[in-house]
Amino acid sequence: MFTTVTVDADGKLYFQNKQLSPAQFKNEFANYICDHDFKYHAVTLRIDGKCQFGDLQPILKILNDAKVTDPIFSVRN
Repeated sequence: MFTTVTVDADGKLYFQNKQLSPAQFKNEFANYICDHDFKYHAVTLRIDGKCQFGDLQPILKILNDAKVTDPIFSVRN
């Protein structure tokens, strides 16, 4: 199984078909981890090519704090 986190060109974050702030994402992702056997899930981070790096930093920190290893990055132009 896998889950996808998307960041669009405006820096808006989407997780499980919902637009979330970084704080909301942190809570939703924590709940997702608790509800699933996380070690068998892949996380894909889909990034719009026009997104600013500063928009990604809070998301990357949340994934790092959750001990996500080897996330898959996908950048769209």
